[in-house]
Amino acid sequence: MRSVVLAALVLIGCGESVRPEADSGPPPDAGPSNEPPAPPVFGPCPPGWLLTDGDVPVCEPWSEASPAACTGAQGRFAGSDECVSPGTVCPTGDWQDELLPPGWVATPRRLYVRAGATGGVGSQAAPYGTINQALAAADSGTTILVSAGTYDEVLRLRDGVRVWGACPEETTVVSSEPREGTGIVNFVDGRAGLGNLRLGTSPRPGIIASGPDVTADVLGVAVTGAETAGVFVTREARLRALSLIVADTRSRPSDGWLGRGVDVYENGDVLIEHAVIRGNQDTGLSALDSGTRIELLDVVVRDTVGRSFDGLFGRGIIADAGASISGSEVVVLNNLGVGVGGIRRAVIALDQLLVRGTESDVMGHTGRGIAVLGADFRGSRVFIEDSRSAGLIALNPSEVNISHLVIRDVRGRALDGAFGRGIVATAGATIEADHVLIQNVREVGVTVDGGSTATLTDVVIEDTLASDCVPACLDLFGIGVSSFGVSALDLTRFRISRSALAGVQIGDPPPGPAAVVSLTDGEITDAPIGVNLQPTSYDFDSFATRVSIQRVDRVIDATFLPLPSVEL
Repeated sequence: MRSVVLAALVLIGCGESVRPEADSGPPPDAGPSNEPPAPPVFGPCPPGWLLTDGDVPVCEPWSEASPAACTGAQGRFAGSDECVSPGTVCPTGDWQDELLPPGWVATPRRLYVRAGATGGVGSQAAPYGTINQALAAADSGTTILVSAGTYDEVLRLRDGVRVWGACPEETTVVSSEPREGTGIVNFVDGRAGLGNLRLGTSPRPGIIASGPDVTADVLGVAVTGAETAGVFVTREARLRALSLIVADTRSRPSDGWLGRGVDVYENGDVLIEHAVIRGNQDTGLSALDSGTRIELLDVVVRDTVGRSFDGLFGRGIIADAGASISGSEVVVLNNLGVGVGGIRRAVIALDQLLVRGTESDVMGHTGRGIAVLGADFRGSRVFIEDSRSAGLIALNPSEVNISHLVIRDVRGRALDGAFGRGIVATAGATIEADHVLIQNVREVGVTVDGGSTATLTDVVIEDTLASDCVPACLDLFGIGVSSFGVSALDLTRFRISRSALAGVQIGDPPPGPAAVVSLTDGEITDAPIGVNLQPTSYDFDSFATRVSIQRVDRVIDATFLPLPSVEL
């Protein structure tokens, strides 16, 4: 926190009220616009999602805010309260024929595998005993139907071949042999498919797709207990997955790193639809490198934990080094450090995004719902709830553009209770947002500093609380909006109410110039201070147009209150 000697206005002992005396002048004759801020609109909701009650209804994927995770080869997909398999129900006989969605073409030839069979030729009457026997006999246009059982094998899938299990609960492929660079299933040539089975606990990755001529089709598959990564896509390979579970991936034992659910880099191209990625280590879903692209539709990323080496990370979704992630109907739940993060020129574009329960990392730091560091984030219908240090933070030369945004219940980081802010723009970031609701955050609802710019339209900021006062009762804040440090803030059609200290703070940190601020058509109510105006060159009328300040103890206050510290 910035060290400033405070007037008696703020330096009061722990537990005492911080409320200045009312000034004698009347509120400015603002003549505010009669048009209130337009609220965020989240509907219509996706199929199975619920539109909540309240002043600002949002779309919820389940009837509970944070339902327990499922186990094994089942998952709780968005829009369903039940734990279900990603594949078909198990057949009464040995084999389940392919049940393909539109756009997936059936193959003309069948080979059959039954665990433990001997002397087979691949027919139903005389099946092969291993999947690799069938792969050796398969040519392009062959589907290998695999019965229930556990198969300890490493599979290499080539062009035109599919492997199809009886069901994910009963057909399991594992590999007992440790091997970091080879998966249980490896797509190595052309277009091949894998479906309706489970890849079980093994000391190697689950699926690897690698190479510019590789296209992997994955349908109704659960990958549980792999090592290093559940799914690797790299070297310009393409993967499309429909109905996928990736769970409980572990860090590699050689150094305790990684353990990611889905890891895409070196120009990999991935489409994932209807998926649950849960309980992995390090990162749930990761995209790296400028040619790498991931598209998501109806995807849950949850319960990521720190890597084995040092316990760090535990992030939900990360795009880095120019990678691109786009999509809609994405739920990011109960991760560590960062829910959704864009780093180093990455581009993220998501609609109908829910980020909830982002905890601080193992060191007690961060806990950011969305973090944009030198990247580009574009979103619509974004709901961020129950984060630690920030709902949304953008820093370095970042670009953020969000329409219809709700941020609620930011609690302060686990280490010391510091921060807990709604929106943070710092170190040269640019944020544009409209139809914004920020409720029940700590220290500051919106802070803009360090050469950053924020343009916010149709904004409501309610119940900005003081810091949790750990370890000391200094610099508690409780400010609706704070702008300082060569920054620029433009608020149009806004309401700021029930701030613990001040509705708006405009800082003047020496030796730099003051912030450039424009407030238009707004209302500031129910706070000890309406506007804390520190630059001596400013007067209220120079930057405020049709702004009403009501039910405050002091309308305009020039005390040099401490400015929020910069979170990097």
